[in-house]
Amino acid sequence: MRNRPLEALRKLQGIEPKHHYHPDAKLIRAKATNDIISTALNDAIASCSERQWRPCHKAAIKILEQAPSHKNGLELLHEAEMQMKRTRMVFTPWSASN
Repeated sequence: MRNRPLEALRKLQGIEPKHHYHPDAKLIRAKATNDIISTALNDAIASCSERQWRPCHKAAIKILEQAPSHKNGLELLHEAEMQMKRTRMVFTPWSASN
């Protein structure tokens, strides 16, 4: 699933540990997750540095959907939410239970 990590994750969901292809699926899943996080992190950093708080917030959420305790993702999310509150921008706060 080159260049389509979300699609890869969706398609790999059904491969259980007992399946013959589970070890390969696990590696592909890890790479896809890493690709999603890396791309979203770059997007969040670029958006936040341009003070584009809504796209920064969305990109930070993508990071945290894959890795809920990702330090940089949490920091970027916090910054975006703080700035959106400060400017009275309407948004839905993210929580790990979303």
